Amino acid sequence: MRTQETLTSQVVTSIRAAIKDGTMPGGVLHSVGSIADQLGVSRTPVREAVLQLANLGLVEIQKNRGFIVIEHDPADLERIFQIRSWLEVPAAGLAAQADAKAKQRIQHAYDRMLEVAAAGRSADLERYDAQFHSAILSATGNARLASIVDDLRDLLINRRHTTTDRLHSPIDIAHDHDEILRGIMTGDSALAEAAMQEHLSRIRGDVLHILATS
Repeated sequence: MRTQETLTSQVVTSIRAAIKDGTMPGGVLHSVGSIADQLGVSRTPVREAVLQLANLGLVEIQKNRGFIVIEHDPADLERIFQIRSWLEVPAAGLAAQADAKAKQRIQHAYDRMLEVAAAGRSADLERYDAQFHSAILSATGNARLASIVDDLRDLLINRRHTTTDRLHSPIDIAHDHDEILRGIMTGDSALAEAAMQEHLSRIRGDVLHILATS
């Protein structure tokens, strides 16, 4: 028997997937009841899922009406990438000085990213891309960093998906992490930080380009 917590988690996953693939567009009112019917669950886990997503900044609740998926303007996106840079650039430098076990986790995520990219599996690529960044943040020894950046990445899930599919091939996206990895694995903090800054700047430019031309 599925528990309420499990149902809510499944609904969160379903809504996130719908936001990512564009079947749940931003700026449109979505009904809790219709989603419950589509997923074959009661309204309670849907309401709880929407509350969780609202706390993450992904949706905005419209009282007694439903919710809308938040569409971020360029200024919002600039702030998100600025915060990511503040956190991830120094984290890459610290990861370059981490122990062998932490570096192995980073290498493993990178290897899996290349593997799925070569197979053209964009959805899996995004997962291992996130794992690569999370492994770097975890290598700092601060467990909260990865969680904070995961939340920031969540705010970009629909933009990120569009960028991945439209502007670059999966293998090019994977190789955009090469210099970050090289800096970390060779213990070169300066290279790791510079490569991370360049990587995030490229993503920022891509996302803003998609926003301006969509």
